[in-house]
Amino acid sequence: MNAFAARLRLVASILSERQAAHRRAINAYDWTSMARPEQIPPGEPGAALARKDWDYWIIKAGRGWGKTMTGAQTVRAQVAQGRRRNIALVAPTLGDGRKLMIEGPSGILAITPEIDRPTWIAKDRELHWPNGAVAHLYSSEEPERARGGNHDYLWADELGSWRNAEMTWKLIRLALRITGPRGDSPQMVITMTPRPTALIRQLVINPGSIVQGGSTYDNAKNLDRKFFEAIRDEFEGTRLGQQEIRGELLGDTPGAMFKMSTIEKSRVVVPPFDLLRMVLAIDPATADEADRKRAAETEIFTAETGIVYAGVGRCICQNKEGMHGFVLGDLSGYYQPEEWAKIAVDAYHDQQMDKIIAEVNNGGALVGSTLRAYARDRPVAYQAVTASRGKAIRAEPIATLYEKGEVHHVGVHARLEDQMTTWNPLLARKSPDRLDANVWALTHLMLSGSAPRVGRPLPTVHAPRRI
Repeated sequence: MNAFAARLRLVASILSERQAAHRRAINAYDWTSMARPEQIPPGEPGAALARKDWDYWIIKAGRGWGKTMTGAQTVRAQVAQGRRRNIALVAPTLGDGRKLMIEGPSGILAITPEIDRPTWIAKDRELHWPNGAVAHLYSSEEPERARGGNHDYLWADELGSWRNAEMTWKLIRLALRITGPRGDSPQMVITMTPRPTALIRQLVINPGSIVQGGSTYDNAKNLDRKFFEAIRDEFEGTRLGQQEIRGELLGDTPGAMFKMSTIEKSRVVVPPFDLLRMVLAIDPATADEADRKRAAETEIFTAETGIVYAGVGRCICQNKEGMHGFVLGDLSGYYQPEEWAKIAVDAYHDQQMDKIIAEVNNGGALVGSTLRAYARDRPVAYQAVTASRGKAIRAEPIATLYEKGEVHHVGVHARLEDQMTTWNPLLARKSPDRLDANVWALTHLMLSGSAPRVGRPLPTVHAPRRI
């Protein structure tokens, strides 16, 4: 009898230790103790908002705010509580979904304790939890795959970057149509850095939406220092920083010739496989007498030199074939002449460009001689251009190409875009140097009739991937 009692005590001790280990594992992943109130779904304990009757919880926040972590933790909690069994995960691409939403450092697999961790079945694009819940991964590249789906919960990531946004939204919204096992109405969590698309604008004013978010600074203590400094240095102080850091939904500036919504609509990750031509345009800094005096005294030039490089390629976009321009980089800044000459010549050779173009209205022959002095044994093809018309008149044809969707920004060029989308030619005082360099580059590539360099291939590719 004593031996039997001892065995019972041993079994009880083992079970108790296993239960304690399970509790420790769960507590180590306890999101409610780590999350900020705005990262907890509205209506849940500890949430910033008490409202429960919502259809869309829209988290529009700056980079590094914790959007992916919040989306993954929200899905995990719904499954763990037995409230959801058939979930949809929607990403811009399948690669994005797997890399960020599922397998990434803030993805569902990483934030779930091992005992409750789901299994990723790549061939079926599904996550299977031990309690029977299933999540299906969709992408905006293949909207038709969502047709006929039946889901009680949905996590949509980076809605502003969806390629076939309208079609994907319609089909995935129709698939969100069943109640959860405990009677919860279907709901959608949307995590994104906001972009001024028509779909997002409609959603944020939908009566069934709750919109929350914040800035990169809210989560600064949890971010890698180099990442945080890079984001801050690139975007802080720009209008685009309101979107990328503050998580604000930008509108278009009244009177501005270029619209942020137009730039966003045509933004891409990569240009066509081979560009027919690439040029770098320089708009040398212009300075008044006070600027020149300060520069002589401090050796700091206080007027900006615009340096933008772009390319042109044949593209099938929106079912129409034609030549499209691609803005590739913005190297502008406050430079002494020898500094911008070095930057321009180095970029010319590094990127294997066809030509350097520079406006010479103010610099005259000095612009060409400065470039040649730095180039020395690395010659460059150089063309001087003279402005015979005002900046607004020169920019109008390029603005028209943007409106027609024939110019694409490759990635984000925060300060160039900030200048473009806030410059009102009727009210402007400051010379838009970055904008002007961009106009010179695109004018040469798309409106001057310049022929492609001999020997370059003439590729025709389908619409490049949207960012």
